[in-house]
Amino acid sequence: MIGGSIATVSGDWKRFQEDNWMKRNATAGLEEFYLDKHFKDGKHLILETSGSTDTDYDLLLDLSKEDFGYVHLSYDAFRKYYDDSGDYFEFPAGDGIPAFYELDKNLHTDRSNISLELALTLPEQPRYILSYDHMSRIGEMPLATRGMVTDTVPATDISQYTYPWSKDINWTTDTFKAGTEFTLKGINFALSQQYQIFSDDESGNNVYEMRDNAVLQRIETQNEPSSHTATTNFTADTKIKDTLQMKLGYALNKSSSRDQYRTRTYGSNGTITNTFDYYNGEANSDLGAQSVNWGMNLKILDDLTFRGALRYRTANISGSSEYIRDNKAVIPGSVLHNQNSDIEESNTGETVNLTYKGIPRTSIYAEASAEQSRVDYSIFGREYDETRSTNLNWENKTFYFKENYSLGINTRPIKQLFISARYKRKNRDNSYNSKVDNKERTQHQLSDPKSFQYPGYIGDNTQVTDEYSLRTNITLNKFISFGAKYQAANTSYDVMKESYTEIGSLDDHTTSASVTVTPTDKLYLNCVYSIEKMKLRTPSADANVAHTPTDQPFNGDSSSILGAVNYALNEKTTLSGQFQTWRSEADRSVSGMASIERELIKNILLKIGYSYYAYNEGYPTSFNDYKAHVGSVSITGKF
Repeated sequence: MIGGSIATVSGDWKRFQEDNWMKRNATAGLEEFYLDKHFKDGKHLILETSGSTDTDYDLLLDLSKEDFGYVHLSYDAFRKYYDDSGDYFEFPAGDGIPAFYELDKNLHTDRSNISLELALTLPEQPRYILSYDHMSRIGEMPLATRGMVTDTVPATDISQYTYPWSKDINWTTDTFKAGTEFTLKGINFALSQQYQIFSDDESGNNVYEMRDNAVLQRIETQNEPSSHTATTNFTADTKIKDTLQMKLGYALNKSSSRDQYRTRTYGSNGTITNTFDYYNGEANSDLGAQSVNWGMNLKILDDLTFRGALRYRTANISGSSEYIRDNKAVIPGSVLHNQNSDIEESNTGETVNLTYKGIPRTSIYAEASAEQSRVDYSIFGREYDETRSTNLNWENKTFYFKENYSLGINTRPIKQLFISARYKRKNRDNSYNSKVDNKERTQHQLSDPKSFQYPGYIGDNTQVTDEYSLRTNITLNKFISFGAKYQAANTSYDVMKESYTEIGSLDDHTTSASVTVTPTDKLYLNCVYSIEKMKLRTPSADANVAHTPTDQPFNGDSSSILGAVNYALNEKTTLSGQFQTWRSEADRSVSGMASIERELIKNILLKIGYSYYAYNEGYPTSFNDYKAHVGSVSITGKF
């Protein structure tokens, strides 16, 4: 299939490209080519490819021979677009319309993936597999920095901005893997060895601006991380009759990483001033981890199945870092920081599942899982400057505990009715215990000793979520059917800090309904309506008193409508269309598509389409608004 399209955009065309993964102006190319060929000697060839001037390419090649082996090659590349402008959020006290902040750049990243796999699959012999994968990301993408603008002091008119910030991306990952699979005395074994190399070279710049567009400061960063990872995997599974299946797995992971980083901060005139900050550092770390997994499937009765799994993982990460920080644009005033860290981690997890199918046209299931982790994290080192030498000592012991319970049913009591219901509870409990040795810093009578500590601000964090879902579908007759779905989630949390406890909750309810009508074999109609209501209750802003939930201005209510129609005008011509609208208190969007497909001659199809896109951010601004018209044409041949 070959084709092309052209898009005309008014407004923020960069936001249009990001939202719709579509380039403005014209694109053309080979949209799809597919070949499936069988040969008499048992060989089988599959070739699939596509490409366009929009830097999107795909290639898939499979060549196999029965009882011998195969070659698999794939390549894909595509471009992801980004908007380079900031955003604006008006607080209840705010009444101003801000200036527009953008980087004046066409931000995008080009992503590519290459995969090659070779396999030898001789009958009654072990299978041998070799593979190589390459991934790369090159380009420039945005980041977000939030800030406030005040018109008076003390502030009575406050608005918040997302200031534009970008960074250069240039990273690659190469993965080599070799493995074998074989069966011995009824047990299936698999062994693989993987080696991965990761490298990156990224830099960025951040521009903070005031309302009058005066530059406040600029930050430049450069980061060059790299890592080498080796992983060994071993699995064995067997099936005992038809009632019991067991699987055992073991993995060993070794990796080392290195990171060089530099950061500079400039004053308002873009030159080195007394406010100049400078970081230059390097960090190294080594990881050693191993894990064991065990699982089983047991058929207790003809209609009752039990599944269970256990896993255990332990890891140790040792690292060191060194950086120079200059606060006064002169090296004698700098601080040299040498730091060593050690992390010990252990993790265990269990999962059990019961499924019962003894009731006709009904499946009932129950599942429970739990995971416990302990992380011991310690940092020690020294900090030097021209006047003092200070010890750095910090210890943190963190405990994580997660558990999930779910109960559900899928049933079709009658042919025309399907019902699915589920309840799930999630519990999260994290505990942090930090110890800081700050005596030497305090003895130096620094102006703000607390600023040099590493306190564990959060002592305990507990979170409980209850989820409910109900889905049903009713088929009245061959012409019309209805569907409905309701999903609710309530999350409550409390966070214990040094002198108080925060308490809050989040309620999220989503309701949707759909109808499908097929009055004739030539006409298909479908419409889906969905509404989501979300309310966040968070503590007050006073950090000196106990916190209680209070309704906040934030409201996440949104709604959407999706419609689709297909009509066969005759044996050679088909009309189709789609419509979608989405609306919230923050923004709204509308899109629509109409097309006609006509068979010109046998196996040659012509398709002409038109699409419309519109977006409005909903604030008293129009910085990110756009409207777009897209025309497309394609020709498909089948041979």
